[in-house]
Amino acid sequence: MATHRSPTSALLTRPSRRRLLLTAAVLAPLLAGCGSGFQAETNQIYQPGQGISVRDTAVYGVNMLIVSDGEGNGTLVGALINQAETTDRLVGASVRPTSGKALDTTIVPGRVPLPPHQAVQLADDGDVRITGKLLPGAYYVLTLTFHHAAPIETQVPVVPAAGDFADVPVGPVPTTGG
Repeated sequence: MATHRSPTSALLTRPSRRRLLLTAAVLAPLLAGCGSGFQAETNQIYQPGQGISVRDTAVYGVNMLIVSDGEGNGTLVGALINQAETTDRLVGASVRPTSGKALDTTIVPGRVPLPPHQAVQLADDGDVRITGKLLPGAYYVLTLTFHHAAPIETQVPVVPAAGDFADVPVGPVPTTGG
């Protein structure tokens, strides 16, 4: 037995197909945004901390910033992660305003060892101390030099020694008593 379509059912089916095609044409570009490739916003590095992260050399600087006591003393905070297979070490540090002379910057133990694939937290002991005019809210140029890896140079913010940073050892460079 053959089925017979009435002219009315054909009219009802045709607008539904048109509506479906129109809906698909409108939604396709919107849904395509979810797969925007490697430059999609969801693929970009998100940096939730206040500090600056640099991943350009064999030693990564993660969440780098300077904590200031408001009296001209500061401590570099952040983690250094050696990506090489051999131990490296931090041998030099320089901090200067974006225009002007470098501030007095000292690596307290002289050098900071950087074992392979381990994070070394600079804030724990206050390894890198800065003395000079440090203005909270301002950015300063930080240059870190290593025994093997290429140097890191970036701008880092200065924050006050309060809140999350209240426990950071900040103050004049410790001297060895005699």
